[in-house]
Amino acid sequence: MNIIYSIFYIGIWVYLLKELIGFQQRSIKFATPQLSSEDIIQFIWGLQVGEIKRKVPKYKFFSEILIQLIEFKKNYGGDINSQLSEIRHNIRLDQKMSKKVHNLLLGTIFQYVFICCFVFIFCIMAQVMIQLKLGLFVYLCLLGYQLFGLLVLYISYKAVKKYHFGAIYSYIKSIYIFSNLMTMNFPFNLAVEKSNVRELPNCKDLKFLKERMSKIIKSVNLKGNISSDEFKLLISECWDYYEIQGEKFEKALNGVKLMLMAVFVLPAFLGVIYTIMTQIQL
Repeated sequence: MNIIYSIFYIGIWVYLLKELIGFQQRSIKFATPQLSSEDIIQFIWGLQVGEIKRKVPKYKFFSEILIQLIEFKKNYGGDINSQLSEIRHNIRLDQKMSKKVHNLLLGTIFQYVFICCFVFIFCIMAQVMIQLKLGLFVYLCLLGYQLFGLLVLYISYKAVKKYHFGAIYSYIKSIYIFSNLMTMNFPFNLAVEKSNVRELPNCKDLKFLKERMSKIIKSVNLKGNISSDEFKLLISECWDYYEIQGEKFEKALNGVKLMLMAVFVLPAFLGVIYTIMTQIQL
């Protein structure tokens, strides 16, 4: 019977691990044309050498920026190569951070699955060596509880990611669009409207960026223009904050990992030990 339990339990986790290993490949496959950073980078290279394609690949807010740059060049002319080079560089930065976040999630899942399998193996060894009485119902409850922990991990990951990166994405998008439009001498009111820089979300950690953006808007409104270096500095600070949030996200995910171990792994392990001690005393 132990062999049947082992095959069933291990089979479930092997299937999940197989799905997790193929997760990155499937996500890239299904994201093509929506979230492929390589597609949009190749598209930008094409624009810089004069190759105009009809459809802009979709990749976060960068697609919207490219669409507006292309429309502006089509309607007003002018050189946008410097803006395209900067966009390509920042897509690489975003790609690096996105990959780090994705690998953190997969690493956490693999660690959780490994420890869950260790608890199960401990149960089997205890049952074989000291004739511990654990029925199928106990193993099904253990498996269900651990799978529920996996669901909690995914939900927690989404919540923590949104908390740390949700606001900064809005800031980078708005500031980036506004700065590029103003650099190309786009009409001020239209640039403000298209970029939504007056509607940046309130965030305690990003209050300094919102105040700086408000001052820049007032300065542009009064003087009619502002140095492109000021925009570059502001965007650079956005990306610096983005990297800082990445470090905080990693620490938060480690906290989630500890919570999972304390709630979904340790109780099962201690429960088995308690059962062993009880039966030894009997």
